[in-house]
Amino acid sequence: MAEFITKVVVLEKETIKEYESLIYLFSEDKGLILAKARGIKKITSKLAGHLETKFLTLVRLVEGRETWVVDALQEGEIKRSFKELNIIRFLAGRWQRDDEIWDILINNKKISEKDWLAYFGFNSEFASCDICGRGVPVSFDLREHIFLCPGCQVALKLSNDELVLI
Repeated sequence: MAEFITKVVVLEKETIKEYESLIYLFSEDKGLILAKARGIKKITSKLAGHLETKFLTLVRLVEGRETWVVDALQEGEIKRSFKELNIIRFLAGRWQRDDEIWDILINNKKISEKDWLAYFGFNSEFASCDICGRGVPVSFDLREHIFLCPGCQVALKLSNDELVLI
């Protein structure tokens, strides 16, 4: 089991059991990390207040078969949209350091959602709908990594969290 301390931006938090959550973190030196936090939903949890979305946090992680957050200290809050954090969560490579993403997040550099997609290799400039092949894309499905025209977007009935409008 390896243990390390790193600075992270909390991208998202999902409840997976009654008192357990899956935390999506973007680390300064490790890139995207999926870690579990035990007891985080309890009122007396020491971690809960430090692992909220958009927080810049210093965390101690223990890595075995799974990665666990065992300690956390909030250092601040970043000014990014939830959509931007969602794009990073769905498209960034796990355990791949990316200094450019970290720099954009921490230094509050302006970048559009369309530019985020292009950064990850999904440039919409020459794209067409990945389902019907005919339409000009108006959105991007983050889960399936496909461009969608208006007709296909409506037919799929996706939530706003899964779509990026372009």
